Amino acid sequence: MVYGAGVSTDSPVLDAFAAGAAAAHPDHGEAIHREAESSVVTREEMDLLVRALTAASRAASKAAKEIPLRSRLISDEDEAFIEATSFKPVAGPDVQRVLAAFGELMHLAAAELGPLPGGGVGQVKPPIGPTPTVEAVEPTPAMRQELAGRAGKVVGMAGALGTTDVVAEIRAFNDGCPLCGAPVTLAGGKHQQIAPETGPAFESGRCEVGHKLDRPEETVGQWRAVGGDELWGGDPASCGS
Repeated sequence: MVYGAGVSTDSPVLDAFAAGAAAAHPDHGEAIHREAESSVVTREEMDLLVRALTAASRAASKAAKEIPLRSRLISDEDEAFIEATSFKPVAGPDVQRVLAAFGELMHLAAAELGPLPGGGVGQVKPPIGPTPTVEAVEPTPAMRQELAGRAGKVVGMAGALGTTDVVAEIRAFNDGCPLCGAPVTLAGGKHQQIAPETGPAFESGRCEVGHKLDRPEETVGQWRAVGGDELWGGDPASCGS
């Protein structure tokens, strides 16, 4: 599968995501390409891939009209496997096609994001004794593009149904909240680390839909480290509402 035709950004993952979305939602293809081309990419490719997979989950959830919307950050094989197997049957062939494409994406992600797809650690754990150590792995650059392109396709399909704003998803790809896609604004102005030994300065942000983050949003690990009560103020349904 070839992605990226007509799109040129600083990120192969964003190229693939945008091309997949535009192919699935051709009526908005020009706007999608234009938004991607104007993006200033500052994140690592694996971080962007996590955002792409999470955006696909969000789009599939909107297409299925789930309440509350899904807000799982899909950054490893276990989370992808859970997403692949947790959608309930829905009526309507168009929505079913979105969910089928999403299921295929998540099964592939579960196989490629880690060495033991879908919690497969149980397959290697002996009846007695410690669980063997398994080395962490990452998808190859080509597989990152494949996954991102498929994620873009899911988002584009949902956009064609009118349940997802694909251009907004592209706009938020680098700078938006990775969980709900909403814009992130600076919390009380620009907060910077001053001590040089702590590394480069950072900015802390707040998601406009109610996330409560008082720490830098720079890595997937930092987002995952935030507990649900802090992230949503005790109300996960507020994410993306």
